[in-house]
Amino acid sequence: MGTHPVCLLGIRARDATVAVLGNHDYWLGPKRIRSILSESKIIELNNDVYTVTREGCALHIAGIDSTTVKKNQLNKVLQKLPPNGPAILLVHEPDFADISAETKRFSLQLSGHSHGGQFVIPKLGTPFRGDGFRKYPLGKYQVGR
Repeated sequence: MGTHPVCLLGIRARDATVAVLGNHDYWLGPKRIRSILSESKIIELNNDVYTVTREGCALHIAGIDSTTVKKNQLNKVLQKLPPNGPAILLVHEPDFADISAETKRFSLQLSGHSHGGQFVIPKLGTPFRGDGFRKYPLGKYQVGR
C-alpha cells in the first residue's frame, strides 16, 4: 500500500489527475507529499503545464506552485504554455487571480487556499481572511475579462 492515503488510489480520471502544492504541503514536508502524489499517479504541476488533447483539440492546464511560500514562477509557466488554445490555471492561493488575469491567457483559475471560506457566518460572510485569500475568500469571481 505504500505511503499514500488509500483514498487517492480511488481517483480515476479519463485523461489525468493533476495537482499543485499549497502552503500546508510545504509545512508538512513537500518531499513526502510529492511521493504520495507520484505513487497515486497524480501529476504535480509545479510551475508547469499539462495538455489534454482530444480529437485534435487541446486544453492546457497550468499549475503555479504556492505563492505563500514564494515558490510561484508565472514567467516559467507562460514560457511553457503554448500561445494558443484555452488554458486553466491551478494555483493554491485565490488572490493570485489579479496577477494571472493580467496575462489575459487563462480562462479559469481554480484555487483552494481558503478551504471554502473556512468560517462563513450567515449574512456576514467570511470575517476571517488570511494571506492569499483576503480579496477572494470563497465562491466564483470575474477578474478582468
